[in-house]
Amino acid sequence: MALSPRVPARNLQPVFARFAPAVLIVVLLLLIAWNPVAADTNQIEIRSNLVYRQVGGQNLALDAYLPMAALPAGTPVPTTARSVVVVIHGGGWVGGDKADEHREYISRALAQDGFVVISVNYRLAPDHVFPAAIDDVKAAIAWLRQPAQVASLGIDPARIGVLGDSSGAQLAGLLGSIGSGPLDRGSRVSAVVSLAGPMSFTTDLAEAGGANSVLMFLGCAAAIPCPSRKDASPITYVDPSDPPYLLVNGADDPVVRPAQSVLMGKALDQVGVANEVLIPPISAHGSDLFHDAGVAKATIVFLHKYLDVAS
Repeated sequence: MALSPRVPARNLQPVFARFAPAVLIVVLLLLIAWNPVAADTNQIEIRSNLVYRQVGGQNLALDAYLPMAALPAGTPVPTTARSVVVVIHGGGWVGGDKADEHREYISRALAQDGFVVISVNYRLAPDHVFPAAIDDVKAAIAWLRQPAQVASLGIDPARIGVLGDSSGAQLAGLLGSIGSGPLDRGSRVSAVVSLAGPMSFTTDLAEAGGANSVLMFLGCAAAIPCPSRKDASPITYVDPSDPPYLLVNGADDPVVRPAQSVLMGKALDQVGVANEVLIPPISAHGSDLFHDAGVAKATIVFLHKYLDVAS
């Protein structure tokens, strides 16, 4: 049987040397695509269930979303310390959670834009009526300003803003207007974003989230008499010391009518407090507003405007 002629072995070393750089680049690109930390320089670290308050035998917790470049524990606060956005969930004052998909979406988006984001839980009605919830979020702000949290989270305690949606926006609005004095002390904040938040319960409750939900939150059996309607209204406490507000409401929101944002904007105008009222022509309510590209952009621009270090 005839044998095939033997083909001399080919020296592949020059060929490999020629293509090695290209092969190496392809391998590195594949590794980057596989490694989420390398692929996304805005990767965030989440610290879950940090207890900020114990009240009535209940632990109240929050989640911290830290950009990758967050400062290590113990780093001094200078110019590299990050500003903070506290996210307050909605849910009609009776439900919702700091870690649900809506709040996680907002928190991740803000953290990827460079903010340290704190998503907070608070006590809920009907077991805990007004002022339990606002007392809790005030305690969360004060907790963040403690030296241990400032060092651990790498934050600037003088630059804390708040964003709430729906019932959480009512709490955010109240957090901004209640109290007086410098915005970098105690439980005061430097900026407020309200995504469809009721700002006044002294008007028609149907436009402020519905009578049943509101009265359950306020602990009132009926709309009259119910003194908490005024006490729980952010508009009640508006004064010149308040922080800037971004008030967003869908024009066709069926739950909280845009008149609430407009009314608050006018009250802030009267005392000279900076504010922006945004009424997009959509029906989205609460956290769903943030899925609108225009609303998300306006929110992030507003927060950077008032929370970034002045140049």
